[in-house]
This record gives sequence, C-alpha cells and structure tokens, in this order.
Amino acid sequence: MCSPRRSPQPNASTSRACELPPFNRTPRYLAAVGSRPGTHLLLDLERLGLLTVTGDRRRSGDLMRYLAAELACNAWSDHAEVTVAGFDVTETHQLIAVGGERIEAATSIQAAIDRIRRRAAQVVRSVDHLAAGDPLAGRIADIAADAWMPHLLLVDHPNPDQTAALAALDADLAATGRGGVAVVATAGRAIGRWSVDLDADGRLTIAFLGLSGEDETTLSAAGLPRGELDTLADLLTRARGTSVSRSPGHREDE
Repeated sequence: MCSPRRSPQPNASTSRACELPPFNRTPRYLAAVGSRPGTHLLLDLERLGLLTVTGDRRRSGDLMRYLAAELACNAWSDHAEVTVAGFDVTETHQLIAVGGERIEAATSIQAAIDRIRRRAAQVVRSVDHLAAGDPLAGRIADIAADAWMPHLLLVDHPNPDQTAALAALDADLAATGRGGVAVVATAGRAIGRWSVDLDADGRLTIAFLGLSGEDETTLSAAGLPRGELDTLADLLTRARGTSVSRSPGHREDE
C-alpha cells in the first residue's frame, strides 16, 4: 500500500477482498468493524469516504461507540481528528472523555457536515498544488504532512435534510477519491455508496464485500455497549488525572 507491488490475489469468496502482506504505513482511519475466530475485518474509512451503518439500532450504536474509542486510542490514528454529532449530551461527554484530545463535538450535524466539506475541498486543492497524488501518498512521502491530517465525522441518525447533505458529500467524494476526510453515519437506510447492516444478534451484512451475514463468511460486529463506554470514560479520565472538555462548538470556525 505504500510502494508499487503486484496486487495480491483476491480472496476466493469475493473479488473485493484480499489478504495483504504486513505493511508499515497504515491508513489513519483503518478500523475494525467485525470479526470471527481467526479473522478481523478492517475498513479504510478514508478510502470509503462515507459509510452508513444500518439495521438494529442498539447494535449500530455499539459499533459507532467502538469506532470512536478505537480511533481515539490506537497508535496509527495519531494526529487524526474525530468529531461526533447527533449523540445525546451524556454520550457525547463520555466519548470526549475516552478520546482526550482526539475527539470533539460539533454544535450540530449540519455544522459538522459543512466543516467536513470545507476540509475535503482544502485537501483537493493541496493535492493539485503539491502534485501529491492523494492524501495517503502525501503522508507516506512526508510532503507538507500537516496538509493531509485526516478528519473523521461520526453522525448519529441525521434528519432528512442532513441525510441529503451527506448524500451530496458522498457524491463529491466519489468524484475526487481519497480526500482526507471520512464519515460514518447511522441511519434507517443506506445514504451513499457503502453501507454495513447489523441484525439484532450483531451479525454483519456487507454487500460490497459479498458478506451476507447468513453463511460461513458471517462476521460479528465490533461493539462498545453504552454501559461499557461509561466505565471506560471514567477509567481514562481518572488515568489522565484531569477532566477533558471538548464541548460542542470547539473549532467550528475552521
């Protein structure tokens, strides 16, 4: 993924999945979404652009909390930014407590979408100006590294107008490719090109990877239940010895 090489052979079960050899330059928003014994599925959220999580509402919420916690704590997402929007006040503060300096809250879903659009446009201009190829190539080659720091938006159940704005954003990202931003949104139906669906037992259906959730390819979705988020937030706050506050409105003028 960081130097030219022969493409790996596709997995026998689907032409959209393959096994990669170990590599050192991990995409900032590579995140685990599911597993089965001996196998973990990670998605490059920046490459997808916008991912919708549909299906069982409780399980969808568990996956969103897990993604926030993983990207706030893993080593390869260092310097990445995560914004949460649409979550209730208590959950928002818990997510911020888990994320420390990596997670902040938006004043509204629409404000967060607008900020992501500005960031994506800025990255496209930087790619053109610096001839970097795309943000991942720019990060690997250390070309104006600050220009490529990715930004992830987690959105909880947008309303119809916000859903339309997300669909328009996805159309733009489809045209430009990797754009230094990623969005994951829970919704009643798929918003853009890519979606994962969870049933009440936590089984994942991912049509674009050929995973039906009903055969030997079935994966169990990753998840962080609400009660465990509360415990984790308290633990990390105590470990830091300080109260983290990245309340709604932080840096919305970017």
